[in-house]
Amino acid sequence: MVQHKKILVAFDGSEYGLKALDAAKELTSTSDAQLTVVYVHGEPLEHAVSIGTNPAGEEFMFQQYTASGSISNSIPPGEQETIIVEEEMPQQIMSMASAKLSDLQRVAYEKLVGKPAEEIVKFAADNDTDVIVIGHRGIGAFKKMFTGSVSEKVTTDAECSVFIVK
Repeated sequence: MVQHKKILVAFDGSEYGLKALDAAKELTSTSDAQLTVVYVHGEPLEHAVSIGTNPAGEEFMFQQYTASGSISNSIPPGEQETIIVEEEMPQQIMSMASAKLSDLQRVAYEKLVGKPAEEIVKFAADNDTDVIVIGHRGIGAFKKMFTGSVSEKVTTDAECSVFIVK
């Protein structure tokens, strides 16, 4: 089995992001590797994010899209929250990751700004990452079906191995 020394997990707070954290945690536990959790966001803006719960009872964030690709505002009050992405989202996402990885010793957290796929690939290359762990779909999954997924771009452009979690 390949022993990894540096593992990067791209986490955006989505349901698939939680699955990626689980996979990265397992990889880290079996190899005693350094784990780095990265969150990438683009331009500062405000938008509605819904909170869902997976079968394990863990909360995750998502955006609902209409068939035209625009964000849906049809979520009942109390289940939707508007957040300022630059200020609040990184804190919320890193708190979610930190809680999920609380029993690991060697974890670092990084907030990056830019296009997610580009920033993840660049960070991995700059930090001699052995493997990138990323969820199959992120918060804006429907929109990305039309523009190309971050996981697909990371797989194509990364110099290291990429583990896509479904």
